[in-house]
Amino acid sequence: MWFFSYLIFRFKASNLHGTHSPFVYELAKYCVFNPQWKRHQKVLFKRTGIKIITEIFYESLQEFLKINNHKMKQETVSLSKNETTLFSEKVLILQNKTDEMLLFTKNVHLNRSLWNREIQTKKLIVIDFFFWGILIKRKQKSQLFLLKVF
Repeated sequence: MWFFSYLIFRFKASNLHGTHSPFVYELAKYCVFNPQWKRHQKVLFKRTGIKIITEIFYESLQEFLKINNHKMKQETVSLSKNETTLFSEKVLILQNKTDEMLLFTKNVHLNRSLWNREIQTKKLIVIDFFFWGILIKRKQKSQLFLLKVF
């Protein structure tokens, strides 16, 4: 069933050049649109492949933040069936923070309705990659970026 949602997402999403935020552009360029990423793209639709690609992306994200001296607090949560309340709580905490913070969310495609409901009402920078997402609290205005990476 998530396959049809993915097709709709691909239709709405843009690529790297559709990104108009310098921070998001650099993050996507460093973490996704690089030579290492292209080698791992081929294992996309296997369940283990998604897990491997998510881990590779998360490692690249950590490197990007370290290299660019972004000292934002980081947390990770999954949108699997048993962690939905935890996700909602973390989003609420993120919104009420005064300093910069990043919430990396895995398995967004498993609970798309909750993800969409939470990001609609919050004042955050949202980067949606379909299989995972990033919520960022920064001084910038809130924005939604749908990026296709496959």
